[in-house]
Amino acid sequence: MLDPICTRYDGFYLVPLPFSSEMVRANCDGLKTATRRPAGSAILRNAQEALKQRLNVVGWVREAWQATYATEHGTSGDYFDLTKQERDRSTISAVRYRADEELRGAANSIRWVPAMHMPFERNRLFMRITAIDLVRLGDISEQDAVDEGVSACIGRVSVGFHPSAVSLFQSIWSASYGVWNADQMVYRISYERPIAGPVSSYIEVYQEIAA
Repeated sequence: MLDPICTRYDGFYLVPLPFSSEMVRANCDGLKTATRRPAGSAILRNAQEALKQRLNVVGWVREAWQATYATEHGTSGDYFDLTKQERDRSTISAVRYRADEELRGAANSIRWVPAMHMPFERNRLFMRITAIDLVRLGDISEQDAVDEGVSACIGRVSVGFHPSAVSLFQSIWSASYGVWNADQMVYRISYERPIAGPVSSYIEVYQEIAA
């Protein structure tokens, strides 16, 4: 089984990227082809080095999710009903994703597992990363902000009115990281349009073609 955090795997380097529900939908709709993350991450530093070595660097999306488990005793429960040991011994009978349930208006009735706790085998969206650059946060342009998928948040009451894409991005960044510091150095991750499906299957097909 692949290391769910980050790993070199037959010429691939896998990188987990947590996204909010809005940004998951922006990725699914092809509205987002870049993301900025605070500098200092060893995972992203290693991925940047992997790109220099001409390895295939692939990001896989971590998102809020929930699952229903069928236990070995014939009972069922969701993620929070069972201990880790019970979940490991059980079979998942259904998986739900917050990004989908929000569109159906059912998200508020579900206790979601945070994106950071999504296991590798539950991923359903991935992207080929083309560049990882260290940049100043405040240097973001209007086009950069559009590439970040901010259009997916336009009109949402939670983010309010903003006169520009950069202003909206600043609001989204502050909500995620607590403060906007224009001089902060961040990793700008650029990628191709995301692909639906488990990244492990993509790797298997890629290797078969290469062989």
